Amino acid sequence: MRKRQSSTDASQPIVVVLLLDNRVLRDAVGKMLSRERDLHIISAGSMATAQRFLNPTRPTVVIIDGNHADVDTRVVVSGLKRASPSASVLVMDPPPVGPVMIEFVKAGASGFIAKDASVTDLLFTIRSAGRGLQILPTALTATLFDYLARASIQPTFPDPDATHRMTPREREVFDLVGNGLSNKAIARRLEITTNTVKGHVHNILEKTALHTRVELALRARTGINV
Repeated sequence: MRKRQSSTDASQPIVVVLLLDNRVLRDAVGKMLSRERDLHIISAGSMATAQRFLNPTRPTVVIIDGNHADVDTRVVVSGLKRASPSASVLVMDPPPVGPVMIEFVKAGASGFIAKDASVTDLLFTIRSAGRGLQILPTALTATLFDYLARASIQPTFPDPDATHRMTPREREVFDLVGNGLSNKAIARRLEITTNTVKGHVHNILEKTALHTRVELALRARTGINV
């Protein structure tokens, strides 16, 4: 954990905005957290809904689902930090992949909540984030350190010919993945079906010798393999 300067007053409740896609999970977590006297819980189901609460309530902590169905959660984290810079953003159940966590941190995330976190761990993480601490659960530490170790001793370089082997449409999809758009959003933008987008992504992964969509997004943004 690393501490940053906190502007929160210890005498004030920690205002927690729940931005969780799954309503059952959102309601369950909200009900459980509402029992804590030092927490004030605001439940929001979507980014559009959450935006209504950010400026007037000045949240201390925002908990966001790491696996939103239709959006790139890292883009959402970045937007939340722009809208409410003082808030600590916690990502719940992030994909257990080193590059993903690195990208979340770059976007402004202050910490992560593991899917199997206990109530005690959840409360500790929220209160720590409310005090300005950055939190990485023990269960995810090994994953992150393993990625950093492999990246440091096995640097890889982009294939300069990979993008040249793409069709014009694949290049469009490649660039939009790098901009953080989901398959559904890309389909709407290009006026094609979601299944067609999935097919293009599959072909692009083969041509770039990458394995995951996250790696593809990083490659599109930075030109660097991960």
